Amino acid sequence: MRVNYYEILGIQEDASLKEIKKAYKELAKKYHPDVNAGDPSANERFKEIVLAYETLCDTSTRTGCDSTPAEPRMPDEEWEREYLLRMMAMSSRRNPRGCR
Repeated sequence: MRVNYYEILGIQEDASLKEIKKAYKELAKKYHPDVNAGDPSANERFKEIVLAYETLCDTSTRTGCDSTPAEPRMPDEEWEREYLLRMMAMSSRRNPRGCR
């Protein structure tokens, strides 16, 4: 089964990078784990949204996604660790006082 990253973000296949970012930001706000703390399905949806955004923003993976059907890439432990490190880095940058 092929994963349709465009469908996950709710955009057309000819969407510009600006449209991709806009759709990602809207969905990320809606499904972010901090906003939906008690909902595990929202956490899974958020991971799908992040993966779709990362795939479509990189021109080499986007081209491959458009041209060949691919098996879905399931998040593994390494991906989870990388994702958590990115989220921690983002949260530390947002804090104006630098406290953790």
